[in-house]
Amino acid sequence: MIQLRSALEVERFGLETMVDNWTLDEAAILEQYDALEGARAFLARERLGFFLTVRKILGQEKFQRLMLIKKTRDRKKRKG
Repeated sequence: MIQLRSALEVERFGLETMVDNWTLDEAAILEQYDALEGARAFLARERLGFFLTVRKILGQEKFQRLMLIKKTRDRKKRKG
């Protein structure tokens, strides 16, 4: 997952660099954007796969408790 996040950042940096250039190569920028979105979609699929694996391992009840803990933690994080 770390490698996928890194690949996403590489694609994002590439796009930012192209947009910041004095001369714009629109075709190349669009191609880079597609690469960025592809990396983002792949990472999202992998995260979902991880999520589903955790759900299968824990079972419904424990998974719901985990989600409640996460929600509570996220609320505290935002407030504090």
